[in-house]
Amino acid sequence: MTNSLKIILLFSIIIFSCKGPTKEQKEVLDTKNKLEEDLDKLLKNKFKDDISTYLNAYNKGDWDVVSNMWNPKLFEFAPRDQLVELLIQTEEMGMKMKFSDQSIEKISEIINYEDSKFSIIYYKVRLKVEISGDMLENIEQLKQNFIPIYGEDNLKYDETTNTFDIKVRNAMIAMSNEKMSDWKYLEYNKQQTELMEVLLPEEVLNRVTKIKTL
Repeated sequence: MTNSLKIILLFSIIIFSCKGPTKEQKEVLDTKNKLEEDLDKLLKNKFKDDISTYLNAYNKGDWDVVSNMWNPKLFEFAPRDQLVELLIQTEEMGMKMKFSDQSIEKISEIINYEDSKFSIIYYKVRLKVEISGDMLENIEQLKQNFIPIYGEDNLKYDETTNTFDIKVRNAMIAMSNEKMSDWKYLEYNKQQTELMEVLLPEEVLNRVTKIKTL
């Protein structure tokens, strides 16, 4: 075989291998992409609605709604009623929290782990913490506790109303079954790394930690 013929055959192979998908293949690919886009849109709307429902229920003290949305792994460490009672006691002791102006910044792709699905929802919210009663004696300590969590620049205290005004940026971890029919939520807490390591798979935890440190 001459060199010229070899070159012609080589170009023929390259051209053939680079040939685009058939019409049928393109239709299948387009359908797959459309389904993925539709699912992504549905999930974003679902997460947006759920975060809004969760925070509004928290503002109203509707603890049944709040606790029903929690990741059930939490109840392996403490019963649901006990966790709800802690929230009620916090308010009774003089620390009342209200959320507003929530918005979702980013939603991760679905992360598969064993028989569960996970997604990381990054959001912003305005948190107002009204202090009263015996808690007023611990204002300075509260300030020092809030700074490493939220950042000093995101924290303001109004002495006339005894209220902290906090800009919060955090992540909520959504978890569901294989069918993605029932989503539960866990707020990421960088101050409780040991608990997060128990509640979340390593793959999910590594991903949320990596992104949040950018």
